[in-house]
Amino acid sequence: PRWSGVRQALHFGPRAMQLPVFGDMNFRSDGMSEDCLYLNVWTPEPFPAARLPVLVYFYGGGFIAGDGSEPRYDGTQMARRGIVAVTVNYRLNIFGFFAHPELSAESPQHSSGNYGLLDQHAALCWVHENIAAFGGDPDRVTIAGESAGAMSVNAQMLSPLSKGLIVGAIGSSGGIGALPPVSLEEAEQRWLAFAKSLG
Repeated sequence: PRWSGVRQALHFGPRAMQLPVFGDMNFRSDGMSEDCLYLNVWTPEPFPAARLPVLVYFYGGGFIAGDGSEPRYDGTQMARRGIVAVTVNYRLNIFGFFAHPELSAESPQHSSGNYGLLDQHAALCWVHENIAAFGGDPDRVTIAGESAGAMSVNAQMLSPLSKGLIVGAIGSSGGIGALPPVSLEEAEQRWLAFAKSLG
C-alpha cells in the first residue's frame, strides 16, 4: 500500500526459499517465503541536498543460498560515507532458475529459467524509479556482488535490459565464466529429469 511521509522500516523481509547449505551465513531476515522479493536501503540521515551515488549489491551463495539481510552486506557504513546502499533479494535454485519446455513455449522470448536474474533486473528498475526519494542519484548506480553475486553483475552488464540502469560494476570472487554455460535444451532436460524423479 502507498503511504505519505516517513515510514519506519525496521525489519528485514523474508529470504528466498533455500536449504541451510553454508555454515557462514547469518540471516537477519524474517524466515523464508516464496514472497521474498524485497530490497533493503540504507541512506544518510538527514538527506543531503545533492544526490548521492548508489551501490546495489547482489549476494553470493551459488544461486542456491543467500539473503540481503546478512550482516556482511549491511550498508550502514556506506551510508555514513555518503553512499546510498541497496541489497537485493532474488529467487534461488528451483524457484529462480527452473527451465521447462512448456514455460519456454509460453514465453515471448521462448526461454525459461533465469527468473532470479529477472528479479535482479526488476530491482534495478525499482531503484531507477525510486532511489531519488532516498537521496540517491538514479544516474549514478553501481552494481556489485561476490561469488554468484559477481556472476549476476556480469549477467546484468551483458543484458540489454540493463541499458540506462547502471553506470558501474564491481565483481568479486566470480564471473559469468566461473560456471560452464548450460544450453536452454540441456537445462530443460535437467529440470524434467528432476521433476520426474519427484514423481
